[in-house]
Amino acid sequence: MRQILLTNFQRKKVGRKSYHQLCPEIITELKNLLNTHSGSAQDRRRDDAIRFNGLSIVDCNKHIKKRLMKKYSIINKISNSTVRRYFLPPKNNIQSSKYYKSRILAKIPQKRNSQSIKEHNDFHFTCAMVNYVEELSSLYSDEILALSCDNKSKIPLGAPAVSRYVRSRKFHLVENQPNLPDHDFPRRGIRINPSAYVVLSNIRKRSSSVDNHPSCELKTKKRSRSCDIQLFPDIKQRTIMTTDKRNLEHVIWSRTGQLFIRPFGSGTDQSIKATSEVHINNIQQITTENNMIFHKSVITIISDNGPDWSTDCMANIYNLGRFWEEQKLDALVWVSYAPGHSRFNPIERMFSRLTDLLQGVVIDLDPSFKETSQQLDMALIELSKYWNNKTYCNYKIDCRPMFSVNGNIFDGHEKLKNLLMTKSQIQIEQNPNVQFSLQLYLRHCVRSTYYMSFIKCDDKYCVHCPRYPIRATKTMSLLRAGGGYIPWPTMTYSNKHYDTFLQRTFSILSGEKNLNPDEHLLSRSKVKCSKCKLPYVFLSKADKDRHNQWIHAPTTKLKRSSIQGNKIKKLDSLIYLDCVIKEMLCCSPPFTETYRTLTTDYYLPISGAKLFKGDQIFIPIYNLAIDTELWSVDPNQFYPKRFLDQD
Repeated sequence: MRQILLTNFQRKKVGRKSYHQLCPEIITELKNLLNTHSGSAQDRRRDDAIRFNGLSIVDCNKHIKKRLMKKYSIINKISNSTVRRYFLPPKNNIQSSKYYKSRILAKIPQKRNSQSIKEHNDFHFTCAMVNYVEELSSLYSDEILALSCDNKSKIPLGAPAVSRYVRSRKFHLVENQPNLPDHDFPRRGIRINPSAYVVLSNIRKRSSSVDNHPSCELKTKKRSRSCDIQLFPDIKQRTIMTTDKRNLEHVIWSRTGQLFIRPFGSGTDQSIKATSEVHINNIQQITTENNMIFHKSVITIISDNGPDWSTDCMANIYNLGRFWEEQKLDALVWVSYAPGHSRFNPIERMFSRLTDLLQGVVIDLDPSFKETSQQLDMALIELSKYWNNKTYCNYKIDCRPMFSVNGNIFDGHEKLKNLLMTKSQIQIEQNPNVQFSLQLYLRHCVRSTYYMSFIKCDDKYCVHCPRYPIRATKTMSLLRAGGGYIPWPTMTYSNKHYDTFLQRTFSILSGEKNLNPDEHLLSRSKVKCSKCKLPYVFLSKADKDRHNQWIHAPTTKLKRSSIQGNKIKKLDSLIYLDCVIKEMLCCSPPFTETYRTLTTDYYLPISGAKLFKGDQIFIPIYNLAIDTELWSVDPNQFYPKRFLDQD
């Protein structure tokens, strides 16, 4: 009955029939054509010498005329616009969209470059680990400073800073539109390398119904499979909690914050490049100037796993350990995504804003300066004018160039890297300071493929940790409960999903043993150092050999014997001097002179007066580094014998 009514009251169309009504095979033929020549379909083929990637309207029109002309002679008159209107309209919110039939779901696509080269086997694992670290940073935001770091693509000089093929989104007067050259001739070998750092804002929004607890204290209760609000009574669900598709709870962590840029010129010198030493110096300067670690003593860092951050480089481990020691941090945690997936790093989305600010801009060297380094400094100043004090997500961008006069910040990394790559026992013995510092850092280091952390120990004989009490008590309590590192991702309840951070945290606090780092990693076999107290995963056989040579080599055992007495005395003196200077700087006001006992007869260089062995003298602190014969050492006080005998 309904069909009869629709037939009776349906309005009869007047005029000639549409082409797809006269030739019903047009739609089918066009669909088959596009399916054959689409980009994704072509990628599945392996035997074609000629490749196709989409078709134009003219190609579609020619094809259907060639295939259907004999059967439908009227199709010879079909126009390109008629064929175009069988497809989707370019925009649905324009008036001309009503003329499109949309019988074929095809249109000119927007540019996309989000496809990874190939999903890495460890991608799922690294996503879970990054979420664990950042949820921890958000949970204890009053104790932890979260950073995201990366290098933006290098900016050429003498050519458009942004490719001329990228359409500008800015308005210009018609008579003053930018006109870029039809060919790019950038300065050969000279680029601007912007190093960028984001301080992720995990500060929670307060309301009148939320109490004034500074952060959440996870309480240990009986383990449960679920992680509802009853397990964490101090967590305010409205402010920091969210649920996923499986209805499991997560701690919300921020993907944005204040952006700091430190561009520098590269190409004039092979040693001037982005290294872990440069990044650490920049982070130290940023955190110190902005008082970021005045109340926070734990730092987490997200970055890519490139050569300037990779845990496979011993120099990177040394520089991160130096940063942990000099800043007196309770813990320093570094984590990264799997190779090929660095686009998930929060800082990556901020680079698009920097690109927009440089569209249509050409930065070149200023010929009024003779030196190339000076010309490059002026180019850095010009670049900073486009970025500095601009805003992103209501945060001001801080852009300060690194001038050539500060070139010494690039010195030392390659030398340190080459030194730590050596296996020569002679070179190791000639650098006792580096060896001692490296041993100190690795006694507090957890190292794996995509994770590295430095954490204070509870050893009262440690030369570093007892002098600086722990401030981040909640964070350190959780890390120590997990064996000195974060709860390690694992699949307990599902074979396709990792447990949430709250589930793993509650399991650790309930007494469950944490997994060893890289225990279930899919990409490589894992070998852990059996002599280190904290887990230290070897990434290669060469890495294992270097580690054993620097840290556990039998020939480097420092024992008090007649043969090695002079070497031990020299090493003890350097360590003692380092401790004395640090103690001097900790005093307020710092003292500048001290008493010492002569270890041998000595003549004063100015007056010629003779001093005898055992005399008490009063000398300036700065002379300790010069007159090493004027004082005796007490190595057991600053360098316990158990460290000398340790493997």
